[in-house]
Amino acid sequence: MEQREEKRKVPRDNLYAKALIEDEETPAYVRDISVLGCKLEFLKPLPLEEGAHHVLQVIPLEETGIPPFEVTAEVRWTAHEDFFYTAGFRFVEVPIESSLKLKKLVEFIRDHVRTI
Repeated sequence: MEQREEKRKVPRDNLYAKALIEDEETPAYVRDISVLGCKLEFLKPLPLEEGAHHVLQVIPLEETGIPPFEVTAEVRWTAHEDFFYTAGFRFVEVPIESSLKLKKLVEFIRDHVRTI
């Protein structure tokens, strides 16, 4: 598989949290995340169009102690990789309360997950 050129201004951290897209019943797995966006992985294709905005509910791992939060994100790309369907999202609206939780989550990952 061809490797994408890295164009992000802020590197993302790997994470195995869940996410739900508003109006979709299929859960997604967050495969990497930063304060600017994330990559989601699905077991089946979803009707996601590049440029469309969706409300995402991010559900951090229980051990983080961080409650779920919502952000509005724009679909930047979609792909079918191996057995999964993936999509890249850029956060376009992050309420203040969600912003604080998102920053805590990114910090938690940097402090804990990378050392495992």
